[in-house]
Amino acid sequence: MVFPPPNVTGRLHCGHALTTAIQDAIVRYHQMHGKSVQWIPGTDHAGIATQTVVEKQLSKTEGKTRHELGRDAFLSRVWSWKDQHGDHIHHQLRALGASFSWPDAYFTLDAPRSRIVTDAFLELSRRGLIYRATRLVHWCPALETAISDMEVEYLTIDGPTAVPNPSGNSAQVGEMHYFRYPVAGAADGGYVTVATTRVETMLGDAAVAVHPTDTRYAHLVGRDLVHPLTGRRIPVVADDHVDPAFGTGAVKITPAHDANDYAIAKRHAIDETHWIDLFDGKGRLTPACGVPDLVGVDRFAARARVVEMLTKAGVYDRVEPHAMRLAVCSRSGDILEPRVVPQWYVRCAPMAQKVLAKLDAGELTLVDAWADRELRTWLENMHDWCISRQLWWGHRIPAFRAGGEGEWVVAKDVPKREGGGVWVQDEDVLDTWFSSALLPLSATNPDADVADLKQLVNYPTDLLETGQDILFFWVARMAMLCVELTGQVPFRKVLMHGMVRDAQGRKMSKSLGNVIDPMHVIEGRPLDALLEDLTTGNLPAHEIKRSQQLMRKQFPKGIQSCGADALRLTLLEFASSRQINLDITKVVSNSHVANKLYNTAKFVSQYLPTSTDPIPDLTSPSTPLTLADKWILSRTESAYATWRTSFDQLHVGRATTTAVQFLLDDLSDTYIEWAKPALPNSPVARAVLAHAFQRAVAMLAPAMPHLASELHAALFDGTRPVARPGIEPPNEAEVALFEGILSVARAGRKLAPTADRAHALVVVTRDADLTAALEEHAALVARRAGKFPSIIVQPEMPADHVAPVVINPDLRVTARAVAAVPTAAGANAKLVAKLARGIEDMQAMMKSESYAVRVPPAVRERDEKKLASFRERLAVLDPGHPVLTGETVAEE
Repeated sequence: MVFPPPNVTGRLHCGHALTTAIQDAIVRYHQMHGKSVQWIPGTDHAGIATQTVVEKQLSKTEGKTRHELGRDAFLSRVWSWKDQHGDHIHHQLRALGASFSWPDAYFTLDAPRSRIVTDAFLELSRRGLIYRATRLVHWCPALETAISDMEVEYLTIDGPTAVPNPSGNSAQVGEMHYFRYPVAGAADGGYVTVATTRVETMLGDAAVAVHPTDTRYAHLVGRDLVHPLTGRRIPVVADDHVDPAFGTGAVKITPAHDANDYAIAKRHAIDETHWIDLFDGKGRLTPACGVPDLVGVDRFAARARVVEMLTKAGVYDRVEPHAMRLAVCSRSGDILEPRVVPQWYVRCAPMAQKVLAKLDAGELTLVDAWADRELRTWLENMHDWCISRQLWWGHRIPAFRAGGEGEWVVAKDVPKREGGGVWVQDEDVLDTWFSSALLPLSATNPDADVADLKQLVNYPTDLLETGQDILFFWVARMAMLCVELTGQVPFRKVLMHGMVRDAQGRKMSKSLGNVIDPMHVIEGRPLDALLEDLTTGNLPAHEIKRSQQLMRKQFPKGIQSCGADALRLTLLEFASSRQINLDITKVVSNSHVANKLYNTAKFVSQYLPTSTDPIPDLTSPSTPLTLADKWILSRTESAYATWRTSFDQLHVGRATTTAVQFLLDDLSDTYIEWAKPALPNSPVARAVLAHAFQRAVAMLAPAMPHLASELHAALFDGTRPVARPGIEPPNEAEVALFEGILSVARAGRKLAPTADRAHALVVVTRDADLTAALEEHAALVARRAGKFPSIIVQPEMPADHVAPVVINPDLRVTARAVAAVPTAAGANAKLVAKLARGIEDMQAMMKSESYAVRVPPAVRERDEKKLASFRERLAVLDPGHPVLTGETVAEE
């Protein structure tokens, strides 16, 4: 299994922690069952992210750009930064408890991976699957590169808004501008009014489109309009894509700067020489705009200038507020500019068909049906993939041109040229996803020869586990490239997990102040340190201030230290959810599970047999097992079977929940409480306890490796022989009998608030076996039911009884007085006072400011039940007590 490589740029986030927890749990499960596991860690060179971080640092500390340094010097800086910070991720992964095959660790820009990436590019080019073309791309002027769809984020704009921009110019957005195009040769001075949110792009308009059935413009289709600022002629075309009801029903067509316009221009074969790319890489107008006064002007400054020019020309109509979605770069925050520029592409459709065939043949399966459907949808509608990026950090594209002109030659090394001259290599690098798409091959077989991939080791891998957000960007691309190059699927199964969000279900973002660093959860972090952390990165000052305000609101007391096991346990419990809302209070609550495991271990350690103690054979019919012993042995084997089946089916969340519930409910809260009286003198009870607890530790080990490993080494290291796995489940009828006893005890606890010590617990049943068992364990049942003074088993319901708890038609539980119940006066006066004080104390505690922040939800829920119990018992004894009516009770 290959670990999805986190970016070398920074620290782990909660998505990484979830991935680590799920994969490590699966790895540990298989290791526990004797399998050899190779789990390969690595880090991604993260082209855009890493270059951006170093560029910002360079600007902040030295006031320089990468261009001022030069390519070689800048790359040297990036490598130094990587060497300085690259190990941080590995330290954090170790803190999480990841049991990687560390000697196999990779870096996506190291020598073995770089060789395979270059060879793959050459081979795909040889097969005609890589080509160069001029098409529309998402362009980030701040980074001066094309970016992938995954790196695009959208802002919702409700109306006129000034959006800060890295260029230093505030962009005025959320406005619809209306202006007029005069009709060429119209004697009556006719015109067509168009509307746009990006009025500066009108300098690149190549046409105006109207709907074919729109009678308002039917007479103009095929005629030309006159560009009011440049005098160019542009045609009017009819296209079904136009919505006649939107704006004026006439749409300006700017093929070089809008995806829909690009498609319309293609459909109508508009002369590509009129597809004017208005901007340079930094978003400044070029001479191609046709207006000398605007050359070199930033696109957003040009917006206001164009409005002025149109107004002066007498063709500007009006501006209106307009709600819109604004595409921005997730890396820089810059507003993206669609541009038509030459790039390298991978032809995806032929490869996608091969992957679909593998899916149909069952060679590749996705655990979740929804993921299978989505992957098929992507593959059936696959577009070609732009793989070039205008960066310096990354795998440089192995393509050359003689003298920097003419045809491109794809080659591993600089080609030889007859007659001398210089070959110039493409300045661009490959999309980071290209090298990542080869990881199933390059991570497992770093010495592979791409031209001859018949002798591969540990390929395909057994499992890919990753986040649902990269199903297309990574999973589909790995499948396509690896199937194309090897003829085999890169992995046999794919397991997807959901997105980790904050407690309110919001995406974690520094701008929202809700980012949770896994290391802070593990080690704890005071509020002042959290606020200081925000100042050490590359956030602008205004963003730091906003984030700090939100951080104070989100974590007013900082983040409590919970430990790695509690964090892993919390994440794993939600592993099967499509969306995971991470609440720190839930992690705190799960730290109590760790405490429970530790305290249970301390208790169990008192009763573990020594090396000289005889060990009862728990499988022998002659071993005197109690009903409680038989029940916990049954529950142990049942839980263990569910746990194994869940892991085998990759339902890691269900496996984790099963292990926790077994520890808390079955072992700690039930069996140990029932067995306590017998443990000091019963070797059988001690052997049963040891067996059940060893199972509990084993089941929790994949989720809680730190504590579970420590406890297993201390308690079950071979010096203390204990009962081993393989115990046949006891007789089902006897197990059912004990379940009946437990249900009676639980029913008694429900009745306890309405009874006092003068009441007896009455069990109404005609089952002779259950009657005998209840009478045999009467004292224990009464104690577990809420300290009833006695228990009575009879076939008929008594006349003087409280409302019964009905377990089944032949098993009902009630309570009746064995003597007259006194009022609040006399013997019960002390109980009334005790209950009243308890209610007041609990109410005061629960109203305190720190209670809601520091007390885990599970404990708060238990307190609520306890308070309700006190109030119900007091209401029976003294219905008019001031504590119940809300009146103030004066101190005596």
